[in-house]
Formats: sequence, structure tokens, C-alpha cells
Amino acid sequence: DILRIQSGAGGTLDINAPLAKFAGDLASNSTLNALLASHTVLQQQVSFMDNMFNVYAYGATGNGVTDDTAAFNRAISALAATQRSGTLYIPSGSFVISNTLSFSGSSSIGLTIRGDDMIHSIVLWTVDMPVFSISANLSRGLKIRDLRIVSFTSVKSPSSFAIRIDSCKLCLMQRVAIVQPQTYLTVSAAISAGGGVLLAGRTETFKGDYLTFQGLAGTALSIEAGTKIWLSYLDFSGCS
Repeated sequence: DILRIQSGAGGTLDINAPLAKFAGDLASNSTLNALLASHTVLQQQVSFMDNMFNVYAYGATGNGVTDDTAAFNRAISALAATQRSGTLYIPSGSFVISNTLSFSGSSSIGLTIRGDDMIHSIVLWTVDMPVFSISANLSRGLKIRDLRIVSFTSVKSPSSFAIRIDSCKLCLMQRVAIVQPQTYLTVSAAISAGGGVLLAGRTETFKGDYLTFQGLAGTALSIEAGTKIWLSYLDFSGCS
């Protein structure tokens, strides 16, 4: 397929190459950079694609049945190997995760974990431990956005959090839901969900917008003292 980009002034650029190659060649493409200079939306889209690791490209199925943990770990390892800021991209689908996904690489980078939106990009949380654990002190910040984590198939203890962040200079979380299955999936029995988000170490600044915590038995949001906090549009429906 050919990707065609058109500027407001009428200039166009046709790219007949795989999307991954397109994203990798951005810095050296002067024609594209000239188009981007006058087009804010394109700038945002290109920024999203640069150093992006799509879990489907590493073997994830997203069918809600197959264990996709290994595919996620392959994508995480590939991202870490670049030693650059990057994005773990979780497209629309239901992804079964059976072990903690850990990020513990270089502290000099930034990390983004993002889906398409918090309705269609679903991570099925199946074990009594975190889904995501970030222990690198990311100097360029952590962003988690447009994602739904559903407690699934096993009971979680109240002290088990879906997301654990041990230290981070800046953490931005937008449009993230952590929920019991009854709030999204049809199941026959209640599955007790643990906690939501734990900031276990020193985080300078945490900003959360449009965060949903539904039916959790544990603490929805635990933040260390001394952290600067900005919160807006939070939903704690059914949390104990």
C-alpha cells in the first residue's frame, strides 16, 4: 500500500514502504519533514509511530483466549534494545497476560504504554501480581493511556495492584480503566479484583485524567507522600 501525505499548501508525499520502515526513516526524510512543519496533526501521528512497538508484530493474538505474555515481552525487549524513548502499542483486542510485564531498562529514556482507547484495547489480568511493573527511574517520564485492564479468571488479593511504578520523574496516566469483569465482560461469577495503581517509590509528579477504577477490593490509587498530584475526572464505582 502507498501512504499519501498532503499538506495544506497542496504538496504531497507518497511513501510506498512498510509502515515500520516509514517510521524508522523519519529523521532522514527531508521532504516529509517539510510537510510536517506546517501540519500539527501529522506531527502528532509521526511522533506516535516513531520507535513504536506493536504487540501484534511480535506474535500477539488479541483473541481473549491465547496467552499473549511472551509476545508482549518480545516487544518490550525490542523496545529496550533500542536504548531510546519508545512506545509499547497495544491495539484493539483482548490480550491475556499471565505474568508481570516488567520495564527495568535505561533511566535516561521515556516510556509510553498506549492502546487505541479504553474500550477496545483490553489487557486481561489473570494472576495475583501486577500486570505492569516499571522499576526504571525514567528521566523522560512515563505515559500510560487509552487502555483497559480487566481482572480475569483468578481472585486478586487487595494488596495486588494492576500497575506498579517504583520510581519515575513524571508519570502521566490518561483514559485508563482498571475494572472487575462484570463492568465490561459477561462472566458467571464474581472475580475479586485487587488494587489499581501503586506508586511505590519517589515520583516527582503524577497527573491522572479520566481514570476509572470499578469494583476493586484493594486501594484504587496509592501515591507516596511528597508527590505533586494533578487529578481530574476519576471514577471509583463499586470500590470497597
